[in-house]
Amino acid sequence: MNLRFIGRRLVIPLVGSSMLLAAAAGSALAKCEMPDPPAFCDEVVASVDFGATGATIRAGSETPVRIWVSRGEQPVEATSVALIFARIADGTVVRAEATSSAEAGLWRADVNLPAGGGWTLVAEVDGVDGGPLVRLNLDTLRVREPLTPPQDPGAPVTPATPINPSTPALPIALLVAGIAAAALAASGLRDRTRRKAQAA
Repeated sequence: MNLRFIGRRLVIPLVGSSMLLAAAAGSALAKCEMPDPPAFCDEVVASVDFGATGATIRAGSETPVRIWVSRGEQPVEATSVALIFARIADGTVVRAEATSSAEAGLWRADVNLPAGGGWTLVAEVDGVDGGPLVRLNLDTLRVREPLTPPQDPGAPVTPATPINPSTPALPIALLVAGIAAAALAASGLRDRTRRKAQAA
């Protein structure tokens, strides 16, 4: 099979897709530069990227998040950006303030959520071109449960030293009683012998 032909078949669709995306972006930008631009050209848009964690983050771990703020397909400056997470199960709210970067429209925040499950995400963008605060509802997230720490096996248990059973007390008492009875019997026999001798 001709490898050059295969490579050409793969490259042509990729180039075509890139050209279509570039044309779409250029078309949107051109529309926003028209005298009567569409409504979306005035809309502030925020997109969030969790990096290597994909579409979810893990509870109990600090996750760096990037936020892009744009309007009309172009990055814009803002006064402040914050992410607000709300847990669906119990309404727990976590607010993460973002800091601006050297790149226009790019903000960064560190997020640490206390529990897993479903969370809603809202971006608050304030001061775009001196405008008011804008609240943008973003996608619902599925946050992974925190990692369970390994259980401590604890100190090794020393096996108990076997204890020899003690000598039962009852046989000893019977032995002592037997010795005492024998001593009494011998004493009584001596007394009778002595009385008989005196009587004779």
